[in-house]
Amino acid sequence: SSPADSKASCVRCIKAAPSNKQVRRVASVNKASGLLGSELSPEDLNPDALKGATLKLIKKDDHSVVIQLTPAPGTSDYSYAQTAFSVPDYLPQRSEYFKGTELQKTVEFLDYKAFDGNIYRAQKIHIKNILKGRGTDIELSDIKVNAKLSEKDFTPEALKENW
Repeated sequence: SSPADSKASCVRCIKAAPSNKQVRRVASVNKASGLLGSELSPEDLNPDALKGATLKLIKKDDHSVVIQLTPAPGTSDYSYAQTAFSVPDYLPQRSEYFKGTELQKTVEFLDYKAFDGNIYRAQKIHIKNILKGRGTDIELSDIKVNAKLSEKDFTPEALKENW
């Protein structure tokens, strides 16, 4: 299940700046490809996208923990992903996605900010497609946590009003 604080988070404005320097609002998720021509995919932002994955501890020291996730067959385009977490706060710092043994994509989570004292969110996310030589930078703004949202906040009319 999701961490308790992730269900209470609301991001009102996400702007993607692909390497071609265009700035776009991200309003929907196409799970089959990158969002709006960017290098961002749902798997990059959601480690839960690899449900059913097997986990393996790769490295643990005083500064970081690296975990390898190998998805169940047919559930991901990637063979495995490795994510490094900072210690002692265990915030994701960098994820690397592989097909076979070949690195395909990296995702870095930068500039964490605390909300309500103990809920942390990265303010910047940098995605790099190694094969294409392209990247996408995401900057998050106007983040609210514990926003007390209801189902009606996600109707097409409500979403149009807020965008």
